[in-house]
Amino acid sequence: MKNKSILGVIMLAAIITAGLIIQAHITQAQTTAALVPPTSTISVDSDNKVLVSSAKVTSIDGTTINAVNNWGNTNLAWVIKTDASTEFLRHFGAKSSLSEMTVGDFISFRGSLDTSASQLTITATRIRNWSIQEVNGTFMGAVKSTDSNGKSFVMTTESRGDLTVFVLTDTKIITDNDAQSIFTDLRVGQNVTARGVWDRSNTNLQADRVVIHIANVPVQRDIFQGVIKSAVDHNADLPTSMVVTIDNRDITVNVTSDTRILNKNWTKAPLADFKADDTIRIYGAPNSDNATIDALVVRDISI
Repeated sequence: MKNKSILGVIMLAAIITAGLIIQAHITQAQTTAALVPPTSTISVDSDNKVLVSSAKVTSIDGTTINAVNNWGNTNLAWVIKTDASTEFLRHFGAKSSLSEMTVGDFISFRGSLDTSASQLTITATRIRNWSIQEVNGTFMGAVKSTDSNGKSFVMTTESRGDLTVFVLTDTKIITDNDAQSIFTDLRVGQNVTARGVWDRSNTNLQADRVVIHIANVPVQRDIFQGVIKSAVDHNADLPTSMVVTIDNRDITVNVTSDTRILNKNWTKAPLADFKADDTIRIYGAPNSDNATIDALVVRDISI
């Protein structure tokens, strides 16, 4: 019976021409380390509409996806054409795109059968990628650590443990009284709420919004003056850092794209003009180790 069903699917073009409706339900055990895709279902009606579940992507060529259903040594290959109207979804229904798809992913798709093609070819209207476990989520917790160079922080949540939150260029950071804030305002121990696209498999969050609850750990900023001990690499991109001697202590000063870089006349200056032995003033908040300052303003009063 199973062999007859597979043979019937291979002869789809002839069957549809005859005006028949064929539906083959063929189960296979397909499992990845992270999830179990739905069982394989192939459905075709007399209007050339096709619905296929749990095909494995074998290659991607431009806007065309090649995928295959297999049962033991028997393979059924599909050519899936996409265009601007094709809807892409992740496992849990969040919006996706062709660029997120990779070889080896398991997908389900629906669309119209191209009866003029020699291969089983579908123009897809919707594709769901069962291998992308990302979903929109909101999490609350305490900041465990920050990485100013990587623009990310780790927060400890009650329900999901440690979660790495990535702050993107368009991520909105505010305090709980709606005041605008920036990445360097984040401090270890602060309570935060982060919202964005959550990847269950990698336990990280691409944040579109971060709320800093400032009531429990206020940000303490101050003005510091010191002498540059080692200037930044002039070929380095932001974010970067330099070592400044302040009160006979060597302090690492972090400079990001959010930092205002000024000369003694309070006008913008390139960081490349900052040289060793220059005297600078820094406005920012020292980290908990008191060996690092996340600078909001750096001003070289020697130039």
